[in-house]
Amino acid sequence: MKIAIPTDDGLFIAKDFLISKAFLVFTIRFNKITGQEMRWNNPPDIQSGKNNFISRIEDCDTVILHSLDETISKELTAKKIKWIITDQEIITSIATENVDKIVRKESNTCCCP
Repeated sequence: MKIAIPTDDGLFIAKDFLISKAFLVFTIRFNKITGQEMRWNNPPDIQSGKNNFISRIEDCDTVILHSLDETISKELTAKKIKWIITDQEIITSIATENVDKIVRKESNTCCCP
């Protein structure tokens, strides 16, 4: 299972999902974070406002973000990516606190590696 969080610096969640500089992607196995990677967005896309975020997180199961508009909601839903809205700022807190919540929701699904 993978969780993506939009960020500009790897420490804090980005205020604006569509113009974030990157996504910090956490890999979850056996109810624990077992890995993470930074996926940088393409600067020309950010400047033009045409951030093709789905291509960077399409292998993720869940995205954690501050807000969600209808366009983002439709694109995530089309790719079967779930989302969690948070008002927290620090990525490590967001990820660790939400792992249990996400795993509980998925408890009826086999998650063998």
